[in-house]
Order: sequence, then C-alpha cells, then structure tokens
Amino acid sequence: MRKRILSAILVIAMVFSLTATAFAKEIAPVADKTDQIHKGDEVNVSLSLDEDITAMQNMTVDLTYDNTLFSYKVDETTNDALYESKYETVAATAKDSANKLAIMENKVRVNVFTTAAKGTTIEAGEFVTLTFIAKEDVTESKSAEFKSDVTELMVAGTDITNHASEYSGKTITVTVTPATPDPEPTKGYTVAASAVSTSVIVGNDAQVTLAINNKDAATYNAYYMEVSYDTGVLTYKSINTDASVTDSSGTLKIAGYGSDRTCGTDNIVLTFTGKAVGETKVTVTSAKVDAKANAAEKDALDATITNAEAAITVGGYQVTLPDAFTGAGTANPGEDYTFTAKDTSKKYDFTGSTMNGETVEIIDNGGGSYTVKNVTGVLVIKATEKAGKVTINLSGDAVDTITQKSWGTATEVDAGTALWFMAQPETGKELVVTVNGEVVAGMNMQAFMRYNIAADKVTGTELNIVVSYKSSTDTITIIGSGDAWNDVDHDSSIGWDESGKVTDKTSATLNIKPATGKTIDDYVVTINGVTQSLTQTGRGPRIRYMVTFVPADEAVDGKIAIDVSYKKAAEPTITVDVSEYVKLNGQSIFLITATGENMADGQVLAYGDNQMYWSAKYNESKGAYAWLVISNKTLEEIKTAAAAQVKAVTGTKVEIAYTGDVNLTGNVDINDAQLVWNMYNAEYSDFTTVNVRKFLEADMTADGTLDTSDAVAVTDIVIK
Repeated sequence: MRKRILSAILVIAMVFSLTATAFAKEIAPVADKTDQIHKGDEVNVSLSLDEDITAMQNMTVDLTYDNTLFSYKVDETTNDALYESKYETVAATAKDSANKLAIMENKVRVNVFTTAAKGTTIEAGEFVTLTFIAKEDVTESKSAEFKSDVTELMVAGTDITNHASEYSGKTITVTVTPATPDPEPTKGYTVAASAVSTSVIVGNDAQVTLAINNKDAATYNAYYMEVSYDTGVLTYKSINTDASVTDSSGTLKIAGYGSDRTCGTDNIVLTFTGKAVGETKVTVTSAKVDAKANAAEKDALDATITNAEAAITVGGYQVTLPDAFTGAGTANPGEDYTFTAKDTSKKYDFTGSTMNGETVEIIDNGGGSYTVKNVTGVLVIKATEKAGKVTINLSGDAVDTITQKSWGTATEVDAGTALWFMAQPETGKELVVTVNGEVVAGMNMQAFMRYNIAADKVTGTELNIVVSYKSSTDTITIIGSGDAWNDVDHDSSIGWDESGKVTDKTSATLNIKPATGKTIDDYVVTINGVTQSLTQTGRGPRIRYMVTFVPADEAVDGKIAIDVSYKKAAEPTITVDVSEYVKLNGQSIFLITATGENMADGQVLAYGDNQMYWSAKYNESKGAYAWLVISNKTLEEIKTAAAAQVKAVTGTKVEIAYTGDVNLTGNVDINDAQLVWNMYNAEYSDFTTVNVRKFLEADMTADGTLDTSDAVAVTDIVIK
C-alpha cells in the first residue's frame, strides 16, 4: 500500500511539473529569414508575446545576438538602434564594441514603459522588430543564435515584485551561407512578358507586352511563340504586328517574320478584352527568336523566357453616376447594381441612362435607393430632379362644401402646379377661403363658387387650404399659420383668445415668446400678406416680440390671416467669371470660376448637375469654385451660359489639392507631368478619359491657364 501511495504522489508531481513547463509564459524572438543569408542581407527579428500582459508599467527584454556574424542596424547620424514598434512607449538601446561604444556587447535592450498609474496592456503577438545585417562573406555555412531574456517586468497594483521570472527566454537559430556567384549572363535572345495595365474593367482592353532583347544583337527577324491565357476572364483581340495568330482554346500560336525589328523597341503587344471579373495571367509557354542571317542554315533558336507571366486583374463594368448619388464605381457582371441618392427626399427622372449604350430601366426601391437588374455592360446613369411634392391639407368648418377638385383624390401634387376647386355653400351663407393664410377670392358660378390657386403659390412642402363660412359681424376670426406659429404666446396676447376669436375690435396685440436661440430678427409676421414691424417688450424669460393691429381695419369677410414664420436665409448672390483655360483642336476649354455670398451652411456651388470644385488659390487667393467646359463659342457666350448654369446646392466642399498628383492615383510621379503635357497638347477632346477634376489639378501655378509651366511644376515635385 505504501508503494502505491508513493507512486501516485510521484505521478502527480510529474504531472504538475509538465503542466508548469507546458504553460510557461514566453517572449520569443521570431526571424523573417532563417537561411540563405548572405553578406549585407537584412534579417528582421521580432519579439513576440504568447499572451497579453495587462497592467504593465515597465518591461525590459534583452535580445542577444552573434556580433561576429551580425551587426545591428543603426541610425548613421546618431548611432542609435533602429527599430519598429506598434507601441509609442518602446525604446531600444543597442551598443557594441564594433561601434566603439562598448556599453552592451552583442545585445539589444528593449524597454517598454508607461506613465499611466494603472499601467497599460501589451497585446499578444509581435510588439517590436529590430533589424540586423550579415557582416561578411563566409566560406561555409555558420549558425547564429538570437536569444531573448526578460530581465524586468513590473505591473501595477500593490505588488511591486519583479515578474520577469514568470517568463522564459527562447533561442532561435539562423544560418549564414556563402553568397552564390552571379549567374552567367544570358546569351542569345530573351523574351519577357509584362502587363501594360495590371488592372482593367470588364469590356475594356488589357495589353501584354512581349519584349525581345539580345545583349549581342541589335535586331531580330523571325519569331514563334506560344502564349496561354484564361478564356473565362479574357478574350483575345489583336496583335500590333503583321504576324499570323491562331487562337485555340486559350492558346495563341504566333508566327512572324520580315524586316529587321529593333530589340527592346519593336516589341510584340497583345491586346485582350476583359470578359469577366477575376485575376488571371497571360503566360509565354515557349519561344523561338532568330536573326535573318541564320535562316538559311539553322533552326530558329530557343529564346530564354526571363519573365513568363503577366498578371492582370479584371474588375466589374464601369459605372458613371451623377454627383447627387453614391455607389460603387464598378458593377459585377450578371449581378444587380444598387446606388443611392445623397438626398433621399428628392425624386429623379433617369431618362437617358444606358447600359452598354442601350437604354436601361432604373428601378425605384424607395427611400432614395435605385437598382439596375442583371448588369451586362458599362452603366451610365443620368438623372434630372423631379419637381418636389406639395402636400395638400384641407380644413375649415365648410370643407364639406367642396364638390370638385383639380387634384381629385390625391393628397399631394407637383410643386408649381396650378390648382382649382369648386364649392357649393349653403343657401344664405358666404365662404371664406385662405391658402397658407392668404385670402383667395372666389368666382361666383351661380350655385357654385370656383377658387383658383396660382402655380406660384403651390410651393414648399405643404399647401394649407382653409374653407370656412363667413363669421357674424360680432366677431372676427384669426387664422394663424407659419412654421413659427407655435411661438405665439396666447396667454399674453391681448384682445383675442387661443381659438382665434377677436372680442375687442378696437385693438389687438400678438405676442411672440421667442424660441431658444431666436431673436427678434429671426421672425417675419404678415397680416393678410402685409409684413408687420415687431417691437420688443419685457426682459429675460419675460421677453416678447409684439405686433399691435386694429382687427376691424384688417379683417376681410370677418377673418384675419396672420402668418408667423422664421426668417429664411437670403438667397445666395453668385458672381461668375470665365477665362480660356487651354486650346484644343478647333475649340477651347474654358475655366468657369464662381463665388457666392449669403450661402447657407452646407451649401456649395454647382454647374448644372455637377458640383464645382473649390480652389483656395483662385480669385486672388480668396477662393472660388471652379468648373471646365469645352466649346467653340466666344468668351462672352460662354459667360452668359455659365451665369444661368451656376447655382447653390447642398453638398460637401471638394477642394483642389495642387499637390502634383494630377492623375489622382495617390502618388506623384513623372506620369503626372506627362498627363499635363498631354492635356496641353490637346490629346483629349472631352472629359471621358481625363475628367474635370484632373484637368483642374493640372493648373499647378493656379494662374487659371494650363501650359507647360504647370508640367514643370509637377516635375520639380517629382525630382525633390
């Protein structure tokens, strides 16, 4: 029995021993390269946690390395260690005798710290990376170790004990090998495939260049190549030479011969058309190239294929949307495409929209969302805003007398629509009709009365029509309206009650209790359409804005229409200017600049349906909105047309950056200067290939004219 107990104890002890080892915390080095390391090669070594460290206040980790084979990478100006970390509170110190700074030999010390009282969390995974450089050539492979040691770890709390012992160090080994000799120079002809454009959309062309070179020959004549491609993604279209080409299930056989073709210049260019969305490769599987001098006695020589593959990504069909909508720039073939109006309250007519050049149906999903079903080609969406809708509200004690309405049973009509209705009052009674507080006279048609509402009165979101019987001469009825009517203080108004009955015909006072943030200048009060002056009375919470009137003088058929509304912002005053931007063949591009006064917050200027771009440099650096048009008309004709086109709309200002990134790729390079040159030399006759934004970004000198100085300005940026 004692032996059994002793054995059980030993087993339990072994289990706990194994468990402690298996679950030990670890900060381990990880190298991005472990073999085939040669002189001058960089090896990035990261320190990686196997679990989070919480409430960390300070941690020190030493990384030991073989300084006979490696040196750490330093800043040449300061001799400080270079490192990368996802935490700002990381510092690295690395010194050795090789730099005559014998503070720490063959070690890099990484300190992680925080000033936060509760500490911080260092997440599991790599938290710092240091770079080492292989020192010298070796005649045989040698191993080098990188070893991590946690020397200090303090965490927040009552316990200030060093927790470094909880973490085990770890060693990794890398191998430094002799450098491989440079390969023998390639002899004979070479063929290299490359994509002219690595990314295209369905329906657009993608070109692959087959470059032929020979370090010992300037020209070539005969060539035979086999090229494979994915017929599911691409369709072969053409070749730039007079070679014979056969296409069999995705394999092109290309046979050409003739006069001298210059190596490196007269390359073979294959054109494919994007057929479906996908990533694919065009691959040269075999190639023979030779000079005409060898044709009489030799077979064509095998060419060395130095780069066999050209990668191409085919995206969806291009989608062109008006500025008033948002949606993806491409649509996937065979799938539905949905886009959304920025202002979901507006309605649009999509006449002129096309798919692959043909008229396409736009489905209204409601809520500002629209869909094109089963996309089979390039989408061009065109939209014109429909007239807004005005809701008709009928009320009054005689509303039942209405017998006929021009709008029938509808509850809303298009803004700007002329309306009418017929009413048949009871015998001996007269009707009083107001439209948005304004009295409308009727036409007596014997037993019926006809009331006409002019088109210019059908505006806004609501049309409030009140049909009432004329009151007795003993009282006058107040008919209130307007978006600020709720601010009328009936309790302190004099001479009339909340029901609107005037009891004192001699004098009446309307008091407005201002809403939060409103002043006397924010209100407009009209009585029977005549604007009234307001006076202020009281102070603080008792402040009121007052209008006094004589009901008997104002009443029409026993009624007074009073409108209390918030003052609307003044209509913007827009100033437009025009100048010639650049000449084209037979016409010009004109620069439209515009400024606006009294524009509301959130408003920008637009040219027709297109939001204009903001330039802080135009208008003598005061700023102006800009747009471009192409025309053969005179400057004055363009200016007249522009004045009618520019308007204020709701939108977000988009600013011309003038960074030199003319083609808007996110990078400034020599192609941006090339693009400016192309523009100046009339390479583009419209804004299809190069849009308005890119043309505007090209005016680097911001002088309102596109010329060679703008290309020079871009080039200066590229050089710098």
